[in-house]
Amino acid sequence: MLWAVAMRCLGNERGEISIGLFDPISMGRAIEVAIKPKTFLQQLMFGGRAQTFPTDKVLIDIVKGGRRMAPFVNPIIGGKVMQADGFRTDEFAPPYIWPKDVITGLRLTQRMPGEPIQSSRTPEDRHAAEEARTINAFIDYISRRVEWMCASLATTGTIQLLGEGLEAEFDPGLTNVVTLTDLYWADADGDPIADLQAAVLQTIQMSGITPTDAVMGLGALNAFLSNSAVQAMMDKQRAAIVQIDPANRPNGALFVGTIPMLGLNIWCYPEWYRDDTSGLDTPMIPDAVCVLLPNATQNPGASILYGGFYEVDEHQWYEQQFHPRMYYNKEKNIQGVEIVSRPLPVMPITDSWCIMHVLAAE
Repeated sequence: MLWAVAMRCLGNERGEISIGLFDPISMGRAIEVAIKPKTFLQQLMFGGRAQTFPTDKVLIDIVKGGRRMAPFVNPIIGGKVMQADGFRTDEFAPPYIWPKDVITGLRLTQRMPGEPIQSSRTPEDRHAAEEARTINAFIDYISRRVEWMCASLATTGTIQLLGEGLEAEFDPGLTNVVTLTDLYWADADGDPIADLQAAVLQTIQMSGITPTDAVMGLGALNAFLSNSAVQAMMDKQRAAIVQIDPANRPNGALFVGTIPMLGLNIWCYPEWYRDDTSGLDTPMIPDAVCVLLPNATQNPGASILYGGFYEVDEHQWYEQQFHPRMYYNKEKNIQGVEIVSRPLPVMPITDSWCIMHVLAAE
């Protein structure tokens, strides 16, 4: 969050007085510039689908695709019993995401962002505005965390759930991973189109679902676009093998073009998150990775599951995506504002997406 502040000085012993920064009469205007979270992966992979549960844990049916055929039989013998295709059911407790803040009496007597110097707002006026601002900020923080969870599932096959007093992993058992070992996309003899075709066919064979979108890290995209084999395909306009038509699309993604022969849309997703450990802005899609994903229509079982929250003092389960909580401490003269959310992105057909490592390791 960045703050652009316009200060105004009225005088001091030399004829100027510096006004305090946060009193209602102190400043002219302040402009709050917040980087809103992007939800491209949530929309692409899940189409906004969400399921809520009034329980601590959720049950997840993990399916592996199969290609069995019905048997031929002698009519005298009759039909033959076929066992149903197998699946496994995992029980998992979605993680708690729980941002919290406190509103103090002092905070409500000070000027808020954007409030004019000669403000007529009362602490009561600011109270409602501060509650709304805090809740909206928390929803943004949670949405960015959910987007990170989607990116982690898409690019690693797992979600590492690490926090204070928490160390867990959600692992649905993805095996559909391609790691190039000799001819990389940046190599002169590399062939990204052939690699993508093989990965698409492998995904169809393993899951029965056809990928619709290739989401590339920036390094993978640059290697793809500069590859001589791709450029040769692009030159064959009438064949319509590769069509590059860059455009910005909603939710922060860059639409690059299509590969009609594979039915793939090509995307670059220039979005970052602040890493919990290093404190550095880190790409949602790693530089050397290309992920083949089915869109939400192709993968109808995909959904973001939300576990429930049990309020002890009310003896009640709450079943919702965001559970706001308010409490007061009269002794400390503070109001607590927090939101609890328990999301878990799930792609039940495990090998319905493919992770491709397409650049040489540095």
